[in-house]
Amino acid sequence: MSRISLTRPIIFSAEMVRAILEGRKTQMRRIVKPQPEDFEPGEGRWKSPIKCEYYNPLKVDRYGEEYPGEEVFGFADESEGWVCPYGASGDRFWVRETWKWEGDTKFTDIDPIGSFYYKVDDVEDIIAGWKSSRFMPKLAARLFLEITNIRVERVQNISEDEAKAEGVFIHKVYPAPRMEFANLWDSIHKKENRWNDNPWVWVIEFKRQ
Repeated sequence: MSRISLTRPIIFSAEMVRAILEGRKTQMRRIVKPQPEDFEPGEGRWKSPIKCEYYNPLKVDRYGEEYPGEEVFGFADESEGWVCPYGASGDRFWVRETWKWEGDTKFTDIDPIGSFYYKVDDVEDIIAGWKSSRFMPKLAARLFLEITNIRVERVQNISEDEAKAEGVFIHKVYPAPRMEFANLWDSIHKKENRWNDNPWVWVIEFKRQ
């Protein structure tokens, strides 16, 4: 039986929404939780990068008998497994961003009569009344992204071209996308899993639909 593709919401900052709209962002990296045991890339159990695929996690019934669980997507070895919380290739995201709705009647999720606006567009004459991306309904979404590939690797494995695909600002005179991405990463992860910690991350490639 073929698998049914899933659609999930995801929040991006205004800067990253703009990068998606401009076609500059086609990748994102998210922390693997919990982190695999701390081995250097290429040594021990874990080698970087790790291919994600479908597998059946081992289950144990109340009588102590082992049996294969339902198929999931992620990565595993003989003793542990990590299910990807972001889906699999073919799944979709709908992007939540700061938004506003204006109309003559009360907004409903069924049949809104009015117009949606998005703060990243710098809409003239709209300076107040913006709603948090956390409360954006799917009906208001304008950006849908399809996952094309997922792998797991250390965050420092990112190349210059992949840093560009993360949508970071590229200085015209002194281009250093990987350094810009490292700075962006540390601005988000201020206490743990910082760039110098070199954590394991889900690398999610996507295309705009």
